[in-house]
Amino acid sequence: MNYPKTFLPLLLLFIMQTGYSQVHWFIQADGNLSILPKVTNTSTYAAVVTDNPTVVSTSIAASYEKRAGANIKGGIQIPLSDKFSAEPALQLSFIRFRKKTNVSYATRSGSIDDLNGVSSTAGYYENYGDPFFIPGITPFFNNTNSTFDPSAKTEDIGKTRFLFLSADLNASYKITKHTHIGLGVAPFLLLGAHTYNYQLEPLPAASQYTYLISEKKDNTKDKYNNFGVSGNILVEQRITNHLSVLATGTQYITRLYKEEAYMLRDKKSRIRYVSLGVRYYLH
Repeated sequence: MNYPKTFLPLLLLFIMQTGYSQVHWFIQADGNLSILPKVTNTSTYAAVVTDNPTVVSTSIAASYEKRAGANIKGGIQIPLSDKFSAEPALQLSFIRFRKKTNVSYATRSGSIDDLNGVSSTAGYYENYGDPFFIPGITPFFNNTNSTFDPSAKTEDIGKTRFLFLSADLNASYKITKHTHIGLGVAPFLLLGAHTYNYQLEPLPAASQYTYLISEKKDNTKDKYNNFGVSGNILVEQRITNHLSVLATGTQYITRLYKEEAYMLRDKKSRIRYVSLGVRYYLH
């Protein structure tokens, strides 16, 4: 289902059908902070390591360092009763985080069905971005056979930025004259994604090293879900008739990465952030 194409015309029609005297138009600006939870994916698979049939068991944990972002929103508040209001709105969200992965693995000889295989190796790696090394999936490289490109900004590896457009539909309840609480859902569209990751380049045979590690900026959205739904909960405190302060918690229901077999996609990851902002009512 194409959420934006279905929801946006309905939102605009709803706005036009409401009388101007009944609604309160508003604009809102927030600062946000990403708080994505840590996720762990485990897998056991058959591979060929150093030309030998091998069974590999891995545990890959992805954690996300907090980063600040921003939201801009415009919408209307439509009173439904003395206590309840509807709040359709459009929002642009700029979300940032830095991804770190931890990989622990163990291997044994033989096939998956052979439980008598001899354990051979075990290891643990930690790095920013996608995992540097997974037996049987990525090339093996370490400090002895690889070197970092001195011109690369390796401090950016793992940093990720997103720009989302969402069509928010919230319901607000007045607790007191100046305090409101709300719940809502929001179909979203991913407008842009920028991910910094490592790039592994083979070096000539005469080189001291086998691989050169450099930074790569990926501007594609292919590995992410471009459409989905999020939910939010908010508290609004009125300061004046035109000005209020809001605190919001947002949880994406749709997974960040697409449903793919490739284990590095961290299919359990979902965006989560908190926001604090100011809303101004135009009338």
